[in-house]
Amino acid sequence: MRLLARREYDQAGLFGLLLLSAFSLLLAVLPPVTPKRAPKEAALHLTDMAGGEHGFADPPKRVVMTANVMPTFATLAQGVDELIGATEFARGSMSSGLFQRLFPGVKKLNRVSGDGKPSYEEILRLRPDVVVGWAYQADAFGAATYPDFIRLNTRPQTELWKLLTNLTGQDERSRRLLESHRTNVSALSQRRSHTAGKAMSVMILRATASYQRIIGRTHYLNERFEAAGAANVVRANVASWFSMESVAALDPDVILIDGDVDEPITIQSLRAEPVWRMIRAVREGKVYRKPNWPIFLDPVFDPLVIEWLQEVLHPELEVKLRDAFKSVYIETYGYWLTEDEVDELLAIAANRTSYGYERFAASGDPSQ
Repeated sequence: MRLLARREYDQAGLFGLLLLSAFSLLLAVLPPVTPKRAPKEAALHLTDMAGGEHGFADPPKRVVMTANVMPTFATLAQGVDELIGATEFARGSMSSGLFQRLFPGVKKLNRVSGDGKPSYEEILRLRPDVVVGWAYQADAFGAATYPDFIRLNTRPQTELWKLLTNLTGQDERSRRLLESHRTNVSALSQRRSHTAGKAMSVMILRATASYQRIIGRTHYLNERFEAAGAANVVRANVASWFSMESVAALDPDVILIDGDVDEPITIQSLRAEPVWRMIRAVREGKVYRKPNWPIFLDPVFDPLVIEWLQEVLHPELEVKLRDAFKSVYIETYGYWLTEDEVDELLAIAANRTSYGYERFAASGDPSQ
């Protein structure tokens, strides 16, 4: 009996030693986490957009992204080296503005499942310093205190930009981009004075496989309409269902289709429908697909959006947009756009039959 007890004791000790060795090996191979301090004592102290306090000894080097603000983060950080994982929702934001070509490293990021509610277990396995996402996604973390979850809101965008600036530690780059934004928007405001006549009335149409809506005054384009000499025909703040009678009563000068190019409504589908051909803007060919550019990146793309609106809505203006895109991409990203890439950024193919859009094509003919 004494011999048997001794053998069981030795086996238990051996098992414990093996378990300790395995745990030590696991710690050795896992990547280190940036040292963290109490928020108010930290070298980097952040207050997120929901009032949460966060502290880091250094800017985080292992970031998981669950919000569709990756273009903003990559622009400030000048790369995606600090990103280790992302949800499909977050990764999808890099499909706009040629950002997957600007930052090819995004294709190597670990995938995290769940968009509205990201997988906490998958995020935990990545051992991030921090997760950056929309405030509503924080429910996925419950009462967990690791990892830090920095909560974002869509408004105000100036606060979102400031928070990501602080997170990346790119104060000087942010300052230069903001200064360029102010200069460019001021110049475009001066250009507005050269547009003739009253403000153009615009209807923003958004469609998916399940609905078609006209967009109210909370859409981000509304903030650019004044500088572009335009006004939304919809008075309400929210998106709404519509009838063709209501569209005819609004009688917009121009219709802008907002959304991805693979969504069901197109310029061609509107023109093919007899009921839509009753609408003046459709008959005159003044229906345009808004190009798919990054959102939440105002300091870079805001002037480009305004310039696009000005030149689309006021064909009497000289076309400067192609050169503006080339200038912004080389100055901001060090990337030389080809003529074909500028055509892609301006959605030349989607707008090939729209009134006056041939002016924007490299060849002068959008069908080529």
